[in-house]
Amino acid sequence: MLAKKGQHHPQTQSPVPMLAYATVQGMIEGLFILTTAQGTLRGRKAASCLLQPEPGDQVLVAHDAAGCCHILAVLERAAPERFANLAFQGDVRLVSTQGAVTIAAQDKLTLASEEFVLHATRGQARVEEMRFESRACEAKLGLLRVVANTCEQVFADLTQRLKSCFRFVEGHEEAQLGSARQLVENTLTVQCKNSIHTAEETVKIDAETIHLA
Repeated sequence: MLAKKGQHHPQTQSPVPMLAYATVQGMIEGLFILTTAQGTLRGRKAASCLLQPEPGDQVLVAHDAAGCCHILAVLERAAPERFANLAFQGDVRLVSTQGAVTIAAQDKLTLASEEFVLHATRGQARVEEMRFESRACEAKLGLLRVVANTCEQVFADLTQRLKSCFRFVEGHEEAQLGSARQLVENTLTVQCKNSIHTAEETVKIDAETIHLA
C-alpha cells in the first residue's frame, strides 16, 4: 500500500551504542562474561580488537539496549607476564604496501605451523649458533657454495651420484676403512713421488699385461 502524500511512517531507529569499562570474568559458549558498573554483559571480541582478552583483564566495551555487545580494546592486562595472544578468525595476511616489515623479539622468536612456505628473491640469515632437526630434507639448488673452517659429518649410509668430481687437498688426506672397493670403467691413473703398499698377508696383481719400469 502506497502512503498518501503528506503521510509519514515512523522509521525504525538503530539502537544507540554505549561505551563502558568492564572486567573479563571468563567465557561461556563462545561469549565473554563481562562485569560493568551497570551489571553483567555477554559479548564477543570486535574484529579490530586483535589482543585476546583474558580473565581479569580490563576492557572497553560497546553495548546497546538490544543486547549487542563487543569488546573494543584491552586496556589493562591482569597478568602482563603471560603470553599476549593476537587472535584472528580465518586466514590472516600482514601487508606493507610501502616499506619493510620487521618482527623483533628480545629473548626468543618462535614460529609454529602445520606448513611453512617462504618466497623471496634474495635471502640472508645470520645465526651465531644453529641446530636443525628434520625427519626428511630435500633441497634443489642451482649453485651451492659452502665455506667453513671445520666440517664434521656423521652418516649411517652415504650415497653420492656425481657427473664429475674434483677434489683438491693442500695438506694431508687419510681414510680409515673396514674394507674398500674401487671400480673404474676405463683407466685408473695414480701419479705420485713415492708409493708404499704394505700388506700383512697377500698382495695380488691380476692383469693380461703388466709393465714394470
